[in-house]
Amino acid sequence: MPTKHVSNPDSTRENLIKANLIKAKAIQASPIKAVHGRANRRLIAAGALGAVLFLIAGGCRLPGEARNAGDKTQQPGPVAQPATNAPAQGRPLSEAHLADLFACMLQRVKTDWMFDQQARPVLDFRGKSIGLFLGGAQTVRHDSRFLICAGELSGTNERERKKYRERYRDDDLKRDRDPPRLRYGGYLHAIAELAGLPLYQERPASQKENADEANYINPDLIRWAEANLIPASDARIRGTVRYQMVYDRVLIRSARILARTYLYLLEENRFEKMTAEYAAGDHWSRATMRGRFADANIDDDYSNDRYDLNFDAGHAGTFWLRRGMDGTADLVWSLVVAALRDFDPEMHAEIKARQPGDTASLPSVR
Repeated sequence: MPTKHVSNPDSTRENLIKANLIKAKAIQASPIKAVHGRANRRLIAAGALGAVLFLIAGGCRLPGEARNAGDKTQQPGPVAQPATNAPAQGRPLSEAHLADLFACMLQRVKTDWMFDQQARPVLDFRGKSIGLFLGGAQTVRHDSRFLICAGELSGTNERERKKYRERYRDDDLKRDRDPPRLRYGGYLHAIAELAGLPLYQERPASQKENADEANYINPDLIRWAEANLIPASDARIRGTVRYQMVYDRVLIRSARILARTYLYLLEENRFEKMTAEYAAGDHWSRATMRGRFADANIDDDYSNDRYDLNFDAGHAGTFWLRRGMDGTADLVWSLVVAALRDFDPEMHAEIKARQPGDTASLPSVR
């Protein structure tokens, strides 16, 4: 079975930019594999799939983030259990605030790294060009500025600034600066505070020592995302571009890789088997499991970048395995299907054709 190269921790942004620019020129005249067809999709991007990627982003813990267990700043919920169809809880998000959130994100997004600005028509938002998004979970959190903007709406950013400046009130170098996390990409709990819900559920005892890179997301937060982060199909973002165009030009690639990878996992009982193996593994064995998706026939011309940072089936696959670990896979899939049913009929039809008929626990594809 093909084994995929594991990320080189010493790779730099500059080298990756050069590699993607070279790749973009080479395939400029060619459509992206597995992302073909007419652009008649609406917003998964700013709504459901984009929100899930920004929010749970593979469930990975960033350097410096506290673990779920024992972190007094987090509000634990129940131990991971099979997802239910309970109604969404939390604080409703108005259409106006949703528009503010994504207008802020599109205005601030950093496009100098994991966006292809050359090979496809780019999104023009108030004079800013935003190309096809190529990155994975961590890039979403670092460069999208989604968490920064969620923190502006929720008040998280200002609260964290005040705490930081109070902590360093006697330090002339630090007291007038933003906290490092705020400069780096924002606080993950900002989206939870926006929803008025806890961010995490409590880890099961078996995962408190060997799973520190996998967060256990509160299921209610995913239900909230489905209920609040899918705008009207024809809505515009503060009188500018339609959400449809955001999906077509920025996030279609990531959305379809995410959906197709889960369909692949549902086949031949892969999901159950691989989730058990992933949960039992250490950090290194989990990282190498990404290579197990190389024969899934999902990846495209962008997938095999030399630094293994572009989003591909391996990244999507381990995202889904982490959702298997925390018991939220059904909820995330429900959110994905709900968005695709309305906003990407072509991909939704593919799901209807490929979803196994014996998976009664999965949401129906109507």
